[in-house]
Amino acid sequence: MALPIGSVEADDARDFIVNPSSLELSRLSPVFLGLTFDITCNIMKTMSGADKLMAKMRNNPKDWRIDTLIGVAEKYGVEIRHHGGSHYVFSHPAYASLVTVPAHRPIKPVYIKQFIDLIDQVKEQQP
Repeated sequence: MALPIGSVEADDARDFIVNPSSLELSRLSPVFLGLTFDITCNIMKTMSGADKLMAKMRNNPKDWRIDTLIGVAEKYGVEIRHHGGSHYVFSHPAYASLVTVPAHRPIKPVYIKQFIDLIDQVKEQQP
């Protein structure tokens, strides 16, 4: 169903997207096939929560907690070893490198940078 732009009420606006070629609004679900539209109607890929956290870690590698690293590691299939001590070991079966991170808070930036490097290696191999 196509409606002219002037007939959309504010409550219904979240259920519509702009079709840039015909300037009509088409009724679609709020989530449109995993894509979002910016103001100029260019398609951009939606970032997952783990991707957003990785971007934040790159911008500011200070003051992160081990729980956040564990969540990101699980998202990318990185193995986590912790046998009751104060350190966690992150590894991936496809790579020989290990990243050992002390669970003391805050985690120092050097460990965050090593963790980011490991995740980047894993992301390069994923489709």
